[in-house]
Formats: sequence, structure tokens, C-alpha cells
Amino acid sequence: MLPTKYFAFLNRTGTLVRAAVCCGVGVAFLSMAGAPAFAAEMDNLQKQLRNLQTRIDQLESQQAAPPVVPAKMTRSGKKQVTLSVSGQVNRISMIADDGTLNSFFHSDNENSSTRWRFIGKAKINSDWSAGLKIEQDIGQSNNSSGVKIDFTSEDKSTSDTSFDNRQMNVYIKSKSAGKLTLGKTDMPSNNIVQIDLSGTGVVQYSGTNDIGGGFGFRTKGVLGAADGPSISTVYNQLDGLSRQNQIRYDTPKFAGFQLAVAHGQGDIWDIAARYSANYKQAGIKISAGIAYWEFGKNTNSFDSGIGGSISVLHSSGANLTFAAATQDRSGSSVDDQVSFYVKPGFQFKATSLGKTNVSVGYARADDRSVQNDEYQNIHVAVVQNIDAAALELYAFWEINILDRDGEDFENINIGGIGARMKF
Repeated sequence: MLPTKYFAFLNRTGTLVRAAVCCGVGVAFLSMAGAPAFAAEMDNLQKQLRNLQTRIDQLESQQAAPPVVPAKMTRSGKKQVTLSVSGQVNRISMIADDGTLNSFFHSDNENSSTRWRFIGKAKINSDWSAGLKIEQDIGQSNNSSGVKIDFTSEDKSTSDTSFDNRQMNVYIKSKSAGKLTLGKTDMPSNNIVQIDLSGTGVVQYSGTNDIGGGFGFRTKGVLGAADGPSISTVYNQLDGLSRQNQIRYDTPKFAGFQLAVAHGQGDIWDIAARYSANYKQAGIKISAGIAYWEFGKNTNSFDSGIGGSISVLHSSGANLTFAAATQDRSGSSVDDQVSFYVKPGFQFKATSLGKTNVSVGYARADDRSVQNDEYQNIHVAVVQNIDAAALELYAFWEINILDRDGEDFENINIGGIGARMKF
């Protein structure tokens, strides 16, 4: 864009040019009886003046034209539908020690895996709308829950996984009647024990086996391969029915409460109630949920389960998260599994980069696979938000403990750093 004062100069120049053209035409008319050479020169001069006038008009039109706005990168094939693309990359580097061997691993963080999603929305009228959601894990590389310490190479990576269809669904929604969803999506009980306002869930939450779940316990004094069960064998947060192909109904929110019920493939079903509120005068934000689920024809030694969680965040930054769940086991001499989780934390803003979140957590599971098994996880985590880049930098350390009748296992220590960036 040329400066405004330059265009003012051009405007004045244009006026002079117009006058010159008129004079030129008059002189040409009076000199028609003159020498042919003079007439030719006048024709050439008039042509140059006309070209100059055309150029000035073009420059003036450019000044008045609105700025060009670049087209959006993402467009829907249907103009009625608004399409958005989002996702994240979450990578972790960690070291693990099983009491005899230790090794480094560079993995995709299963706590919140690398993924992308497409969300489409369309408005039908003032009350009704429709939409769709497609979300995929982007072929996880060296999943943090599957890597193992190998006694021959001290490092055993897990194979890269293919695309996992996390969400593939369509819904119709009414502000007054609620939401009906068809397709693969979260069962109402999914994430019911993962409600967490601490800000450290990206690296530590109730699903502690998402990092290092493949590491095996080792009997004290035993060399070679770890001879005990893996962390994931003795611990599970019991987080409902996960994501399934289903039909699901969600009620509208009322005073912070919302109910959801669904029936999934294999005759599974569940129901969940959730509550969220922000008591501004008291400076308290709260989020909670509870669910009941049945495994139907997909039973894997469990018939049903119940679980829930609650998380409270104070305006001072102090927060507390608690979760618990149990599943009914039929036809087994092992008691019903019980697990619970507690995590106090604190949020503060030490720099202009963003909030810093710190927490200490404790998880426990009893009788996951063997009667009287007692698994414990103690961990500490810190997450630094970089708001300008939608980036989270984190670090953690944890210790995993297994008490089993007649056995004496080494503890498993895991620590590391990582980063998650969203788009």
C-alpha cells in the first residue's frame, strides 16, 4: 500500500494531466493545417498522456480497495456446516528402574495421546442443531504404557500402532430436549474417575499405569528378566466402559447437573450423573460425577461396576481431587477389585508465560488379579503452561509398590519430562 501523501500528490498530478490533455487536444486542432511532423509528435504526446492518466486511475482505485483477507485454511464441503480441525502432540522422555535394570524411553504419552479431530456443526433453528465428530489417535509411536525393560538389551520398545478411531459419531441436539448421539463415542461412564482440576492430568492422574504400565515387578535378588506381574496387571483405575459403538442420550444441564444413559455393542449399558459449578463469591470451582455400568455380553470376569470422582479448585490455587471405583467379580475366589486415588495440588503464576501447576498423588488398587494383592503408586508432578504457544512442559517422578502374599518385589521408579502442544 502506498503512503496517503503519495496519493494526494497523484491526485494533484492527475488534475494537471487532465488540463494538459485538454490543451494538447486544442493545440492539435489548431495545428491541423501545420506540418505533418508536428501533428505526429502531438499524437504521440497525447498517447503518452492518456497512458499516464490510466496509470493514475489504477493507483487511485487501489487506495480505495479494501484489504485482501486470506481464505480460511479449513473449509467444509457443505456451506451449511462449520468445520474445525484440532488436536495435539504429546511426547515424553523417561527413565525407569526396576531395582536391577534401568533404561531410557522416548514415547508417546498414553495419559493424553497424540491425536487429531474434525468437528462439524450446523444450526437447524434457534433450538435445534446437529453435528459430527471424528477423532483418531495418530498411530502412536512407542506407547508409554507398553514399553518394557528387557534383560538382554535393557530396552524394549513397543511397536507403533495404526490409527485408532476414538470417535466417529453424529448427533442432533436441542437446548430444551437434550442430545442424541449415534456412533462411536464416550460411554457416559467413560472418564468418570478422571475428573481433575489440578492442571497436572497431562502427566499424572488416576490412570497411573498409562505411563510405565508395561514394566514388570522383579523379585528381590533375581537377575535376568523381571519375574513378577506388570504394573497394568495389578492396577486399573476402573474407568467405566471406555468408548464404544452406541446410542447415547444426554439431558440438558439443570442447575449444574446433567444425566446421560447409553446402550453399546454387546448389550453393555451405563448411566452417569455429572455436576459442575463455579461459586464465584466463595472462590470455589467444583466438578464431580458418578456412574454405574454393566458389561453385558462383553464380560471379562466382571459383571458390573460403580465409580466416581470429585475435584475442587479454590481461587487461591489450592485444589484437591479424589476418585474411587469397584467392579463386581462373579465366579471367582478373588474379591471384588477396589481402587481409589487422591491428589492435592496447587496452581500459581510465577511468570507471564502462564500458570504453574504442582501436585502430589497417591493411587491404590486391591485384588486386581490375585487375592490380597495391594498395589500403590506415589507420584509428584509439575506442569508449566506456555499460553502464547498452547504448550505444556512437564516433569514427574513416581514409585510403584506391590505387596503380594509370599513374594518380595523390588519397587519400580519412573521419572521423566515431556511436552504437549495443542492446535
